[in-house]
Amino acid sequence: MSLYTKYRPKDWDELIGQDAICTILKTSLQTGRVGHAYMFTGSRGTGKTSSARILAKGINCSDLNNGNPCHTCKNCKDFDAGSFIDVVELDAASHTQVDKMRSLIETASFAPNQGKYKIFIIDEVHMLSDGAFNALLKTLEEPPAHVKFILATTEIQKVPETIRSRTLRFDFGRVPTEVLFAHLQNITKQEGIDAEEKALKVIAQSARGGVRDALTLLEQNTIDNKLSTGQVMATLSLIDESLITNIVSCLYEYNTQEIKEIIQKLKNEHIEVQGFFDSILYFLRDRLIETIGSEKFERYNEIFQENYRDIKFIPDGLLLIEITLLRACTPKQQSIPQKQAPEKTQNETQNPQQKQDPKPNSAPTKIQKTPVPPPKENPPQATKTPQPKDETPPKKDETPSKKEETPKTPPVENFSYRRLLDALGDHSGIRFALKSASFSCEGTCLTLSFTSKWNHDKVADPEAIILIQERLNSLFGGQWTLVCNINKNPDTSYVEEVFV
Repeated sequence: MSLYTKYRPKDWDELIGQDAICTILKTSLQTGRVGHAYMFTGSRGTGKTSSARILAKGINCSDLNNGNPCHTCKNCKDFDAGSFIDVVELDAASHTQVDKMRSLIETASFAPNQGKYKIFIIDEVHMLSDGAFNALLKTLEEPPAHVKFILATTEIQKVPETIRSRTLRFDFGRVPTEVLFAHLQNITKQEGIDAEEKALKVIAQSARGGVRDALTLLEQNTIDNKLSTGQVMATLSLIDESLITNIVSCLYEYNTQEIKEIIQKLKNEHIEVQGFFDSILYFLRDRLIETIGSEKFERYNEIFQENYRDIKFIPDGLLLIEITLLRACTPKQQSIPQKQAPEKTQNETQNPQQKQDPKPNSAPTKIQKTPVPPPKENPPQATKTPQPKDETPPKKDETPSKKEETPKTPPVENFSYRRLLDALGDHSGIRFALKSASFSCEGTCLTLSFTSKWNHDKVADPEAIILIQERLNSLFGGQWTLVCNINKNPDTSYVEEVFV
């Protein structure tokens, strides 16, 4: 027998983490004011089905003990043995059809055989079809006096409002980590398991408030009645706390060289991306609690949370880890002067030269020379007049060419891939595709290399290219060109410059 089956709660006192709900349901059993229909909702492993069974057992118990089933009367013993026919438990995931629901409603019309009430427990009720919900609706609104319904679901939003409004709803929250840790300690003592305290804390934290998940992890990692932290960390693909501490300390000191060495070590190990981000975020959470108001830790937390959402969009998990670590290791203030300073100097230096040089050289001097000689000299000299006219246009054409050339080739230091991504924030699909690309910039030509054909086609679309080129022109000046190709082995050395 598995641990979560063996230690399933049998009364309200054994149910952990749901004190408010236990108090309400115990009181309703004591006073005899039991509703005709209940709706239990919450994440998996929080006690919804167990509470439904305890409630059904208590309703038909002939000798309640402070709101708890007595476990000694005939009804309670039959219920524990699985032979109490007045409690029907139905899995909606395997009984979605209308016919199944109609047969259930027909049996509801018959009086109970053993207990006071006939009780129907429908688990995962959101899996019922629309027709099944409609068939249940009338009976749920006005059930027979001897019938009770207890519905349980993990996705309450999929249950029609007409069903929800006809039930008493109870929301089961995640079990706190401290409560779950104490529960695991109690079970290991009863089972005689030699468990390390840190291992139990890791399991309680990784279970995310689910008791069933925690007991499954405990059973899975127990070898010869021993539970070690290393075994749990390896099973969950978590990072050792010493490495996490080293990473955060390097980020705090902006030690880029050490971060690059850590990235190389991570590439040689089996790292699960979500487990890596979970370990970092848990560690940062603890540091934020210890040092409330620390801007650095708040910034690190924002960076890792933002990139955590991109795990499902970027297929190369190590690339996402590199980008995140190098971005967090870059001082926040460096990006401001490097981006703004060259733009201001160019606008201040180029504009006065472009305004002052062409006006005195082209307009006053050359135009005055051409009209003076023709009226004074003979007609053969008139043939010379078109010559200066031919000379002046190219000189006039030279000046605008200078105006066009200067913004076309901005210094490479002005280009920022991060600014381009920010400018495409209103086009999330293109932005996510660009995040997975490696790039090289030469003058006003931006070359993008993709490992995924889907991302390549997303950016190589003509409308997308026009959009990106327009953003490049408006951000960095000049007339930009965009080149896209597929490269299965891209150069990732650019990553440290992405977020500068």
